[in-house]
Amino acid sequence: MPERERQGEPGWARQRGHGWCSTSSDLAPEPALLFKAEHVRRKDQTDFDTTVPLMTSAQRDTLAELLARVHPGHPWITAL
Repeated sequence: MPERERQGEPGWARQRGHGWCSTSSDLAPEPALLFKAEHVRRKDQTDFDTTVPLMTSAQRDTLAELLARVHPGHPWITAL
């Protein structure tokens, strides 16, 4: 198992120091979770549950706004 998964981080993103770092090999959590929200699989829900506590309030607000536009009524909106 990769080191970051053992530490509870989602496999598709890495956290560095003080927040999420978006580089060419990393995805910002908002668009990644928005993509995963279309057809939520067990691993997508796990990524959501693991990632949201690491997000800033601004990132959570952005994700909630995006979900409301693209997937109105999605259960993740109320979880944010």
